[in-house]
Amino acid sequence: MQDEGIKEIICVVEIKSDDDHEEVTRAKEKAGKEHFELLNKRLLNINSFNLPEEFRNSTSQHYIFDLLRPEFYNRWFANLKIGNLKV
Repeated sequence: MQDEGIKEIICVVEIKSDDDHEEVTRAKEKAGKEHFELLNKRLLNINSFNLPEEFRNSTSQHYIFDLLRPEFYNRWFANLKIGNLKV
């Protein structure tokens, strides 16, 4: 990612409970992933010189979206601890 100019990874996590409805959760997960994929593509293709100076550093960010369910808490945090993020 560094060779693409990425300097910062921002992990966005939505926490779900056991009571959340599976079909709604899947739709939210799909929409969240699509949103951040589109945002990452836009950030890679933007010319930061066309932005006001205070926003130029934010073009070197990459976003990761995870929808976290209780059964995956331990594994997710163990992976986060060792820097193993799904990018």
